[in-house]
Amino acid sequence: TSKRLINVLLKKAPIKYKCFVILAILTGFRRGELVGLHWDDIDFKNHKISIKRSAYYLSGQPTSEKSPKTDLSTRTIAVPSICFDLLKQWRCEQGKMRLALGKSWKGAENVFTTADGRIMNPATGPKWFSSFLTRNGFPHIRFHDLRHTFATLLISGNVDVKTVSHKLGHASTDTTLKFYVHDLESTDRASAELLENMLIKDVTII
Repeated sequence: TSKRLINVLLKKAPIKYKCFVILAILTGFRRGELVGLHWDDIDFKNHKISIKRSAYYLSGQPTSEKSPKTDLSTRTIAVPSICFDLLKQWRCEQGKMRLALGKSWKGAENVFTTADGRIMNPATGPKWFSSFLTRNGFPHIRFHDLRHTFATLLISGNVDVKTVSHKLGHASTDTTLKFYVHDLESTDRASAELLENMLIKDVTII
């Protein structure tokens, strides 16, 4: 399902939302962390992205930024190369918008902005995502569930919990264990069966 979703996103989504959702799938970033990204947080050369702030919205006020959820939420992680290809496309498109508006551009340095250059509301991407799922015949999933998908895929691929915890920006590995203990248990069982197949298969036990 995740592969099909990415495939449809790549074919049908506008570049801004294509970037937003695929980054969520492939990084596990929270929606506020995505909206809080500035262009200088993107290391195109080394294929890394740094989370330094989170965006939030309060009714009647413009979208603002604050420090991440915890000290360990401030992090730099390696990111798949496809994300940087998409980000380059979006940066080019955003640059055209900025040039067309001239002095009317609001001047935010954020990766994800409104059409006139203001910081995007963190709810905008998830709302678009929900509508996209409906239009394309996918079952409804919350945008935050993409973060869980990201973590579950890493765990099922036998990535160690400390690495998964760092990528998610959890305060400790205990937090990761709390949320993903069932996934870890299934991975533990799978690893035991793998060892059995590798070392014990076809061995006669007397």
